[in-house]
Amino acid sequence: MINNRLSARELATVLAALRCFQKSLAQGKDAALRALPHFTDCEPLSADEIDALCEQLNCVDDPPCAAVAVSTLKSAEALPREALVEIVFGIQARLYLDMDGGGREFWNPKKVRSCCDVCQDVQDLLRRHGLVPGGEITVLTEGTPP
Repeated sequence: MINNRLSARELATVLAALRCFQKSLAQGKDAALRALPHFTDCEPLSADEIDALCEQLNCVDDPPCAAVAVSTLKSAEALPREALVEIVFGIQARLYLDMDGGGREFWNPKKVRSCCDVCQDVQDLLRRHGLVPGGEITVLTEGTPP
């Protein structure tokens, strides 16, 4: 047993499921997951909260893990093309990727969405790529990236 509750296989499965859920969040494909009865009375974890939970689960038998490093603000020009594509697709998917009653995904320009959820998902997506400041940063020239 890894801890009092999970075997190594169970822990591996839980961690894999968390990462799959996290990936669905990033791709905006989380509508079906949010519809699960597990989330009737509570909101699912954000991508950052999933990172923290995975860290906590991985460190259960070890001495306390070091805190997850706070991201520093990067310039978009510093990102590889793949990261930029992932960010743009993630935003498009969160705004327009929808699911019909039969579970089929489709692009819907009239999708009804919660602004709060969209903002949180965009923030999570940007945080994963280091595009969120870890603290206050003075802007030298308005509109100029750091």
